[in-house]
Amino acid sequence: MKLAIEATKILCDQNSCCDIFAIVSGDSDFTPIAEDFRKEGKTVIGVGNESASKAFREKCDDFIQLP
Repeated sequence: MKLAIEATKILCDQNSCCDIFAIVSGDSDFTPIAEDFRKEGKTVIGVGNESASKAFREKCDDFIQLP
């Protein structure tokens, strides 16, 4: 939860220069966050194992699967 709150603060900060967000998780709970970031024009890179949810993978610009 803390990760989501902090990332959203960065997204909303007008002085932030973050254009790329990496979410290291396969949990589908992060799907809405990835979707919101992309709507704001940010690049989202997901990182997780093969059991990562399909919905989360699809909301990322790129997904890196860990062995």
